[in-house]
Amino acid sequence: MHLNHLHLQGFRNLQAQKIEFQPGLNFFYGDNGAGKTSLLEAVHVLASGKSFRNSPLRHCLQQGQTSFLLQLEWIPEGARTYKAGVQWERGQWYRRFNQVTQAHHLQIARHLPCMALHPGTQQLVAGGPEGRRKLFNWLMFHVEPAFIQIWKKFTLAKSQRNSLLRQRKTGWELQEWTRQYLLLAEQLHTVQTQVFEDFQHTTTQRLKRHPVLSRVELRFYPGWSQQESLQDCLQRNQARELEQGHTQCGPHRMDIRIRFDGQEAREWLSRGQQKLMAYEWVLAACSQLAERQGRWPLLLLDDLQAELDENNLQYLLEPIKASGTQVLANGLTAGSLQNLWMDPALFHVKQGTVQAV
Repeated sequence: MHLNHLHLQGFRNLQAQKIEFQPGLNFFYGDNGAGKTSLLEAVHVLASGKSFRNSPLRHCLQQGQTSFLLQLEWIPEGARTYKAGVQWERGQWYRRFNQVTQAHHLQIARHLPCMALHPGTQQLVAGGPEGRRKLFNWLMFHVEPAFIQIWKKFTLAKSQRNSLLRQRKTGWELQEWTRQYLLLAEQLHTVQTQVFEDFQHTTTQRLKRHPVLSRVELRFYPGWSQQESLQDCLQRNQARELEQGHTQCGPHRMDIRIRFDGQEAREWLSRGQQKLMAYEWVLAACSQLAERQGRWPLLLLDDLQAELDENNLQYLLEPIKASGTQVLANGLTAGSLQNLWMDPALFHVKQGTVQAV
């Protein structure tokens, strides 16, 4: 997959402009606050509808503007040119993919898989389960065709059940929605476990390259105790569910837990090792996508030179270079990257303007 060009206006501190990309590594450098991260963020927002900074989209608006516009052209492997355009204005999305208006981001996201490595990626190891769920859902969305329909139906059943719990209704309606919830939860759990088996294998193979991280083990937690069935878990927690108004256990609360020599990894790995582990985890998901679809996603690398020393940066970049995927990266200077990646395309970012060097 190869991005051709991006047109943007009204986004953060970036000037309205059209940016032409090159195959391989596109490296954007400049002073702090110049707009380097905002450029990567704009591509991520267009591809997924979300910011990798976890910022509300209103924060992406340029000061004094009420909307932003992003338009992108790219070429998937062996396919015709694709085009997508999105506009966000006062909380409302307007989307087009290949000249067809879209009600949601699914078509764009499916045809433009995109993954960002950034300072917050470390929270995959150091933080709670939410980030790990998001990454795993991204992987299931791209490698398991049945996932999105199961997820939609499951989410509806859970929402209906939660509504009845908040109303403290315990009659036939709750029983029926609980029945549907259990049926769909079983389907979703089956998809989760199947994808996890491949993901666990891919991650383990990648970590074998590292003398310390090779001792890391991934364990799947389904969202309830494995000592009982999900139905038993719901029955045991019904009083608490009625009090709190939401479903306490199920595949929506799944987690991938990281162990190091049998202990919690975040308690034993150094900060640098946590970063590298988190990055490896993301790249394992990218590699698994490539195994299923024959292509890596577009990679966005936000200031990794500040996060990793040169040895670890080289260790991380080797499989990325071997993948042949297109990469957008940034940093204060081209620096050591000149020695780690042959002939990168360089762009200077200054006061929101991007200029090819």
